[in-house]
Amino acid sequence: MIAAAFVVYGAGLLYEISAGDPRCCHLTWPSADPTQAEQAALRTDPNGLNADVQRRTALAVLAGRPADVNGWLRLAYADIKKHGRLTDEGRNAFEMSYLVQPYGGSSAAPGRLALALAVWSQLSPQIRGDVLIEIRLARNDSVAWPAARSAFKGSPDPSGQLTAALMGLT
Repeated sequence: MIAAAFVVYGAGLLYEISAGDPRCCHLTWPSADPTQAEQAALRTDPNGLNADVQRRTALAVLAGRPADVNGWLRLAYADIKKHGRLTDEGRNAFEMSYLVQPYGGSSAAPGRLALALAVWSQLSPQIRGDVLIEIRLARNDSVAWPAARSAFKGSPDPSGQLTAALMGLT
């Protein structure tokens, strides 16, 4: 009987994570379900342009996986999308991304570097130093460096554009 209950619960979790409606079931309660939150965001905001959807998703991801570097970056990105600049919340989220994963490798470094250079003048000196270290590390990564160069499409921030040029991203 107990084994059957675990099988039913497991099947429910699998459904909820992979195909379920975000308002369904809540079998992962009280923990958030990051995968389901990300899938819901992909359905409702496929281009990642809605700041509120991105923020809500970031918070759900971070509730379930607090050390998720991409969750922290998504929170910083949502802050920029909503306010047109980094507020304290976005700056703190960006800083947390470096605290939880100092070097993002091929999965986080390209997007984080592009985002950092887009708001370069709004970053603290500490975060700028972290970004420069990550650029140097990415240069030696045969996967991360081409991806970082591809992700960087230019910077609306002139000081970010100059930094990118000096560091070889352009």
